[in-house]
Amino acid sequence: MKPDDGTPHTDYGIGGVSIRFSLRGPLGGVTFSLLTDWYPPHVQRNGSHHEDVRPTGAGVEYHSPVPHFEGQEARRGPGKCDMVPAGQSCFSDGSTLLADEWVTNILLPRGSAGVWAEMEKWYHKQFQPEEAATAAKK
Repeated sequence: MKPDDGTPHTDYGIGGVSIRFSLRGPLGGVTFSLLTDWYPPHVQRNGSHHEDVRPTGAGVEYHSPVPHFEGQEARRGPGKCDMVPAGQSCFSDGSTLLADEWVTNILLPRGSAGVWAEMEKWYHKQFQPEEAATAAKK
């Protein structure tokens, strides 16, 4: 979170904390992003407590230097994505609905350890589908 620097032309409003888990491997990467209603104490309304507000899933995505299906176009040009090797375009896709499921079924009951384990599974599913299918049968 960046503090307000008091400069009007850079004041884009105040937003809650956003969190991003990133996992990179030799074939690309996966991310899990979520949004919260957690704000610094100085901007919370008097008497407002956010303990009862849960995070919202923003996206579970894969990021690949090569297309995953015919006709897929790069979403980011060379050097614009930190999840693929430097200088390569990023072909990515994902799901907001899956991210919200991950908040409910993985993050809240199992914590970050559960998120990392699920991200590893999702990485293998996206980048090594034959291997993931074999492991799922065991």
